[in-house]
Order: sequence, then structure tokens, then C-alpha cells
Amino acid sequence: MIYTDLPGSAGPEPSRAPIFGVHAVALKRAGLAVIPGEGKKPLCDGFPKWTHGLGYKAIEQWAARKPGADILYIPGLSRTRHNPYGVIVVDADNDNERERAREFFGYTPGEIDTRRGGHGLWRAPDESIPVDTLRDLGWEVDLRHGQAFAGIAVAPPSRHEKDRSVIYSWAKDSGPDAIRELPPFPLKRMMMLLDTYARGQGVGIDLIPHM
Repeated sequence: MIYTDLPGSAGPEPSRAPIFGVHAVALKRAGLAVIPGEGKKPLCDGFPKWTHGLGYKAIEQWAARKPGADILYIPGLSRTRHNPYGVIVVDADNDNERERAREFFGYTPGEIDTRRGGHGLWRAPDESIPVDTLRDLGWEVDLRHGQAFAGIAVAPPSRHEKDRSVIYSWAKDSGPDAIRELPPFPLKRMMMLLDTYARGQGVGIDLIPHM
């Protein structure tokens, strides 16, 4: 039986829905390096040192053990044939910041609706991203990438860690298939923004290396 995990569906209550059990394999097939979680807390460890995501057998084992777990994914290990360096997630805290991020970074077909804002997914470049936030610029936007704990992102149809009645969902005209054809992240444009800000403020931006 397939559950939609949406409010008002014929499936079980969101707190009991077999989210990982039903959806994890399909998201793995689309290209996400999925792991089970509770809210934003991973249920397995060691992934900062992994060279690739969980295989299908391991995911199926987790699905049997923890079918009701939420689905997290590791951006740096979320790869496809057209996307060999992973995914960058532009995480905006609210609708205003989401619109600002769209205007600055441009359009991506990979979008996820969150409780108050949204995630935009981009194809990572073959060079490292030197920052994990734009908050030094006054933006309420974080960049999730690599495979360290700060880079972990939540995949639909998982539940929000603070309000379990809220379910992450793909935005209109988006979905798992978009992961295969993500546009390249505009790294040069972002670096120009950081440089302009640093020169204008007379201070440096903290550059944080990532795995």
C-alpha cells in the first residue's frame, strides 16, 4: 500500500506514516544520498567520511528497521550521471528570503517547500564552496553542501522537526526527477557578492572549508 503522507490522505497520521519505508528507495534512484533521521537528526553516523551514499540493500534494511523515520540526504554524495559533484541546497528561512535567493541565484527546477521558506537545489561545481551561510550579509539563507553534519538536508515527504504536522513537499512543477537535470550553481556570482560585501564593509567573510 502506497501512502501519500499528505494531510487529509487515506494513509496513516503523519507521525506514524512509513515515510522512509515507502519513499527512500525512490529518492535514492533519483540521485539523493538518503539516510534515515528523526527530524534533522541522522540515525546513522560515519557519513562525513563516506565516499558514496548508502546502497539499495542498506536502504532497504533501514526501511525494514525504521519505516517511519524521516528522510535526510547528504548533498555532497547526491550524484547522478549529469551531476557528478553533488548538490548544493540554498536554504531560505522564509518566503521573503526565498524570493531574494531566487532573484539572485536564478531559476532551478529543484525546489522544496518547507515550513516557512524553501530549499533550492543546484548542481555543485567541481570546486569547493567556501561558505555555508550568507547571514554575514544580512540574508537569512544557508548553503548546505558537502557531507558534514551542517550540510544534511531534509527530503520530502518528511516531517518538520519542531512541528510534526508540517510535511516537506516538492514545490509546484518540481519533483525528484529534477535532481537529474539541476542547473549549475552560480559560484562566480556568489563570490563576487561576497567580495563586494567584504570590500564595502572593510572586513573579511569567514571562509569555511568543507569535505
